[in-house]
Amino acid sequence: MKDKARIFFRCVIFFLICALTLTCLQTVMSDKIAIDYRRMHDIFDEPENSLDAVFLGSSASYAYWNPAVAWKEKGIAVYLMANASQPVEISHYLIDDMRKKQPDALYIINITRMLEIDKYYNAKIHRFVSSYPMTLNKYRALEYMLDITDVPFDERLEYYFPILRFHSRWKELEAFDVSFKTRNYKSASKYKAYLKKTRVREPVVYDFDNYPELTEIMTGALNEIMNYCKNEEVRVLFVMMPQPLQRELSNNRQNTVAKILSENGFDVLDLRKKVKEIGIDYSKHYYDERHTNLHGSILVTDYISDYLIENYGFEDKRGREEYTSWDKECDDYYDFIAEYLKNDDFKVLKSLGWRA
Repeated sequence: MKDKARIFFRCVIFFLICALTLTCLQTVMSDKIAIDYRRMHDIFDEPENSLDAVFLGSSASYAYWNPAVAWKEKGIAVYLMANASQPVEISHYLIDDMRKKQPDALYIINITRMLEIDKYYNAKIHRFVSSYPMTLNKYRALEYMLDITDVPFDERLEYYFPILRFHSRWKELEAFDVSFKTRNYKSASKYKAYLKKTRVREPVVYDFDNYPELTEIMTGALNEIMNYCKNEEVRVLFVMMPQPLQRELSNNRQNTVAKILSENGFDVLDLRKKVKEIGIDYSKHYYDERHTNLHGSILVTDYISDYLIENYGFEDKRGREEYTSWDKECDDYYDFIAEYLKNDDFKVLKSLGWRA
């Protein structure tokens, strides 16, 4: 009897070692974006009930909102829980994870890219899987994405076992793939296009009186998010960013989404209507048709920060002992971006007493 128990115990240990090895190997081999990975993991290490808000979304969030600037200029702790191509439709799964440590935070959901729900593609799903920590909600969100886009059962394994797709990445591996270390700066962006590129974009003329119907899938996804937030009594703000991407139907559908949210009692901040107040200049504040550069994001961050302080009562926490890490990380970030600043483009920072 003892021999059987010993054999069983050894088998369990063997399979646990195999599972752990496979998990580690998959993490190493997955095609990761370093800052996305750190951004999505490090937020779980923030002290309990320490964040004013959590900002969710895709690159349409982390190219527009800069947490280091919000902290340095206003003293508010608003962390990005964002990764490239993150689908808006899984926001409630991420919020459900975060509320375990940040139950009182405001959750800011960027719905700018929500209307691309019918266009999920392989890389978009893998980017989320590769970036997000292993939680039950991660796999709930994954299953939701696979279901809503009708991915056949026999094609789903690669998302649960990414090594099936990325097993040949040996020659592409970089230091981060093994060390998982890179400066996060409280989730502030630092990629080259954001810091350096400026492209002249044409202004968008929005038709705010046009309300086309949403598809059945879009309506269902929106209802799921609203129902979750209502049932769980989540403090939530929905935002829409001004993108110089000429998409008439999509832009008009955003009107419909904003109207539905407002009619259901949710706060909506439609920044497409605030371009002049923000100070956006399409000739120098974007690096492509979807994203602001560092210059533009500082203006957007300044505007949203004031809105949050005025409407949600966020307090200036700079200098508090429990926020030492924010002071240190954001000071270092300002040192990092100093060489990319041009004084005539940074009136927001200059007016608040900071010099490059």
